[in-house]
Amino acid sequence: MPLHSSSSAPSDPSFSFSFLPNPSSAVHRFTASLLTHPLIVPLISYVYACPFLLLWAKVRLVCFIKGRKSQAPIAPSDAVAAALLNKRYGEHKYLHANGLRFHYVEKGTPSAHAPLVLFLHGFPEFWYSWRNQLHFLGTHGFHTVALDMRGYGWTEKPKEIAEYNLEVLVCDVREVIDALGYGPQEDGQEGRGCVLVGHDWGGTVAWTAAHVLGPSRIKGLCVMNCPHPKVYMEQATMAQFFKSWYFYFFQVPTLPETMLSAGQWQAVGACFRGKRSGVKRYDAAMSETDLAVMKHAFSQRGVVSGAVNYYRANIFRSKEEGVERATEGRLAMPVLLVWGLKDTALGEELLVGVDKYVEEGELRVATVEDASHWVQVDAWKETCDLVWRFAVQVRTRGAGKGGEAGKNGEGGGGNRGGGGSRGGGGGGGDNYKAASSNL
Repeated sequence: MPLHSSSSAPSDPSFSFSFLPNPSSAVHRFTASLLTHPLIVPLISYVYACPFLLLWAKVRLVCFIKGRKSQAPIAPSDAVAAALLNKRYGEHKYLHANGLRFHYVEKGTPSAHAPLVLFLHGFPEFWYSWRNQLHFLGTHGFHTVALDMRGYGWTEKPKEIAEYNLEVLVCDVREVIDALGYGPQEDGQEGRGCVLVGHDWGGTVAWTAAHVLGPSRIKGLCVMNCPHPKVYMEQATMAQFFKSWYFYFFQVPTLPETMLSAGQWQAVGACFRGKRSGVKRYDAAMSETDLAVMKHAFSQRGVVSGAVNYYRANIFRSKEEGVERATEGRLAMPVLLVWGLKDTALGEELLVGVDKYVEEGELRVATVEDASHWVQVDAWKETCDLVWRFAVQVRTRGAGKGGEAGKNGEGGGGNRGGGGSRGGGGGGGDNYKAASSNL
């Protein structure tokens, strides 16, 4: 199947950051410190909440009159059930890790010579966002797994906010990798590890996990439309903080859950199909059935609170010292950053400075000009091709080095210093233009 158009294809590794603004770091530091101050955050949060109070009262009144719960789950139609159970995407399974029962979908056969490809979704998604990538990589030589992250889909949903701390989420990733048989072996030998692929919140967890766990478990990192955690605070402008208004709104108790569930979960529909923030392409993988699947999954009991708790637990909270220190270092594995340039939630200025946190020559950047924040849905053909090519290179590198890449073990993302602005980086003349007759 041909790609959408050559003009929409991701950039090659000659991508440059030079066209992006780079305002004073002092201004960024002042803005970030002011807008994240413990006394300022509650004030801004409740200012954002005020316009929703009348709507909240209306929703509660309607629910009372009609005798239904405000967060009632949506029953699956036959089409939704068929989409969820489509064997093309893989087999549904469960595993126990970090004290929870995780649901995941698996495609492809494990290999003694290839890493796992593990997909982490964002808000307000679940494994289904990766269905096309699961199928493509799973039928082209890789063992692929798309996880329902804690609090989402059919994975268990802790009620305590602290259960969604970033440190806990990284531990989830580590234990899932080990439970699937890709972690260190009992005899002390290094495991096959994984190519970790994350989008949105899954991207934040993936960035952090790569720093903390190092190349002993994370052989390659692919992140889509999610800035490095340190880069966000370094580069976010005042305009970006306004774009991120929901960071503050989600700190308020109860109200966000009510608003997200109002009108049969219309807010979820607006995320994916809204004129401003929704998918942009005519061939995006978001049909009416797909949208119904997303609403059905997000409406399951406990999901909306679990999803919002990611924001409550992490956005304005200091991380543990070990995590903070690890994320200040430089990643010692290949990194592919994919960015849809029509993202209305995250500005492209957040691409600036990523190279400071990746070892020299290990960073590749691919941009997709007419794709939204939901780049793996909007540009599903290109992202299938990008992730597959990247995974092949990671597999080849691992075979060539005989596992040497992971000898640094845990915390391999430690600071090694050096490095400057490189743009797209990437060695060996690798071409990241998406062009595959297999799609």
